[in-house]
Amino acid sequence: MTDEDYQYRYQMVYGQGRQRVMADDPAELLSHLIPGYLDFPPELRPALRVSHAEEALHRLQQRINVAYGLDDVDSDEWRLLTTEHGGQVVIDAWSASVPLVLVDAHYAPYTEQPRPEERGGRIVWLDTTDDETYLNSVALAGEVFLAVRADDEPEPGETPEPASAAPVTPAQAAPVAPASPATPQWSMPFSTASSGPAEDVP
Repeated sequence: MTDEDYQYRYQMVYGQGRQRVMADDPAELLSHLIPGYLDFPPELRPALRVSHAEEALHRLQQRINVAYGLDDVDSDEWRLLTTEHGGQVVIDAWSASVPLVLVDAHYAPYTEQPRPEERGGRIVWLDTTDDETYLNSVALAGEVFLAVRADDEPEPGETPEPASAAPVTPAQAAPVAPASPATPQWSMPFSTASSGPAEDVP
């Protein structure tokens, strides 16, 4: 990467690892995931994020199911993990070994439905609160690979240390199923730095 590439705060690899884009504004990155996103005024974008989360949820859950396996779940857990439910399930808690993906907008404080608790299991929330929280949450869920440039500017000639939102694997307590190559994306060669159209990953 060149020094010019580091001027952008965010770098995202998406499209099953085939495309890469850089930008300073999370909304610009979301426009590559949600067609027409920037054409809508900010007050209408939350609904677009919720709609995208509902659309992506089942695909993300299937990827997690494959990564973790469903051999140790009971029949009720299996049903919730394999059925398209739009991001809302009515349960008090989640204790299965396989993470469950849910959409925050379907629960308190946005609705009267209480959020289920984690009791030995993990819930992966698609957080539609704002552009940045949603971008981070889809990265944690494995939809994209996201790298964030450190706030501190590097000294001339030094490589900045990015804070990455890596997807969750069974061996990790935090971020679920890999979405892109394991190689840290900051080390990949860039031909150009662009906040416009995405470029193909070599």
